[in-house]
Amino acid sequence: MVGRSRQPHGLAEPSAPIQKRSFHATTIAQSKRDPYEVIGVSKNASASEIKKAYYQKAKELHPDSNKDPAAKDKFVELQSAYEILSDDKKRAEFDQFGHAEGNAGFGEGFPGGFQGGFGGGGPMGGADFFEHIFGGGFGRGAGTRGGFGGNPFASQLPADVEIEVGISFMDAAKGTEKTVSYQAIASCGDCTGSGLKKGAKKSKCSVCGGTGQQIFIRGGFQLSTTCQTCSGTGSYVPPGSKCGTCDGIGAVQKMNTVKVSIPAGVDTGNRVRVAGKGNAPIGGPGRPGDLHILIDVQPHPRFSRKGADVLVTVEVPLHVALLGGTVRVPTIDGDVDLKIPAGTQPEEVKRLARRGTRIVNRASSLDRGDQYVTLRVAIPKSLTERQRAALEDAFGLKASPQQQQSAEQQQRQAQAQSSGSGSGSAAGDGASHHHEGEGGHKAGIFDKIKKGLGMKGSEDP
Repeated sequence: MVGRSRQPHGLAEPSAPIQKRSFHATTIAQSKRDPYEVIGVSKNASASEIKKAYYQKAKELHPDSNKDPAAKDKFVELQSAYEILSDDKKRAEFDQFGHAEGNAGFGEGFPGGFQGGFGGGGPMGGADFFEHIFGGGFGRGAGTRGGFGGNPFASQLPADVEIEVGISFMDAAKGTEKTVSYQAIASCGDCTGSGLKKGAKKSKCSVCGGTGQQIFIRGGFQLSTTCQTCSGTGSYVPPGSKCGTCDGIGAVQKMNTVKVSIPAGVDTGNRVRVAGKGNAPIGGPGRPGDLHILIDVQPHPRFSRKGADVLVTVEVPLHVALLGGTVRVPTIDGDVDLKIPAGTQPEEVKRLARRGTRIVNRASSLDRGDQYVTLRVAIPKSLTERQRAALEDAFGLKASPQQQQSAEQQQRQAQAQSSGSGSGSAAGDGASHHHEGEGGHKAGIFDKIKKGLGMKGSEDP
């Protein structure tokens, strides 16, 4: 059985393993260039013009593509300028006050938490910035928690994988074993997760100089944060040194197959966890994620469920409902006899204790729900003369003398008409009228029986 995966499996290319970033700040007195000049736009430029100019310069100055020794500092300066001009409030403050120490670069709430352009929702947008410039190579990939690659804002923990598996009603009620197949991220076997081809080595990160930290100037403060390019490792996999199997990622996407034990009593929406069968960690050691199986129980032609209780409807013959008796009732464990007391009403519900499903996570097999049986009284569509007479007698529905005399008179007239004309068609008409009168009489009896029993569809005769 192939499970329906509920998480993306596209691999993004990492340049180094992911680590959580941290900030520390120290004051520094340093003059700063006009951000409009840095980005290359006028003071009247629109937000879209500023953004377009920023992305163009970022491509030119990024240290991985620009080997000019001064590119690193220019790139940092460009980021600082864009952070100011991409935020309406900070831009307005700069336009009014210029570079004032403690003014630009920080949002409200400092020092409780930095709110500049490094968060996932800031102007750079973290992964959004690199995805825009490098076509998604730095984005979230393979379902890892927060992603990997050049995105320093993601967690190193691997993601759990969730798939959806459909099972039958009876398998859910009694428990079963399923073999499921799904796609997940696994460590590359050829490079053992390093991302390097045989004999190759990683290169020192040119952005942070191998320190794993980047320095930013914000409003008179010097900020140190995890390097966005190497994710704090101080090194990366050079293009010519990448493993040919995983293209330097250190991980591959593969199809996994596992046998899963599904406990009795699960229902739609429940999850079964298989530890350690999710995505492998990317770019370094760590615990694999888990596999979560989302259960989807298929409907049953006779049974339905409400929690651990099982619901079923059975038909009860009219004479059994009136006089009492037994009927066979299906359960998830097989058919059983249900005692029907005399005078059972239509749509009456009976309970069969502990005939429902197991209650999940309960140790005892006696921890079960109940089965509720709805009784549907079956009204016969036709009666024999003897049955009709018995019912009429029982319910006091015998015809009055006037009704009997009228019926006999109609019968004599029909016979006289038939013998007088000698026509087969006339005889047929007479028989037809007699039959219709008899049918109408029967219909009135049934209505009275139904009304006496409190059944639906009764009408006054």
